[in-house]
Amino acid sequence: MAKASKDIKRSVTELLKIREEHIAEAERVQKKIQEVAKEEAQEIWEDIKKHFHRLEEKFKSLEMTDELKEFVNHKLDDLSAIKEIIEEKKAEQKARKTSKSGTRSRKTLMYWNPRNHKQAWSGKGERPDWAVNDMDSKPNYIHRQNPKYNELVTQPKRQH
Repeated sequence: MAKASKDIKRSVTELLKIREEHIAEAERVQKKIQEVAKEEAQEIWEDIKKHFHRLEEKFKSLEMTDELKEFVNHKLDDLSAIKEIIEEKKAEQKARKTSKSGTRSRKTLMYWNPRNHKQAWSGKGERPDWAVNDMDSKPNYIHRQNPKYNELVTQPKRQH
């Protein structure tokens, strides 16, 4: 029995040694797995950082696009304001011209209606109803502002 007990002790010692070797091997495998997992996790983390960096760049480009859109819109607003100012200035100039032309320019009145002296005609455009065919020969039709007033009034009347 002593031999059997020795064999059992040896077997138990061998089994304990094998167990320790297996535990040591398991720990080495676990460390390797942890190292591999750590490396893989590190690689995955690096990939995530790269993707995040790309996303940040895209986001910045989108922000830049928004900033550019805002800038362009601001400039368009400025252009619209300038256009409005130009239109206002044009309207002011037109109003000035209209107000200047609205006050009657001094026309040289060549003829007047002998029956109603408020009616006068410059000799341009259509003849008014009160003008007659031979009015040039009648001094009472010649307006005093007519540059040829003296010549026309002092001329002897033509006879037909």
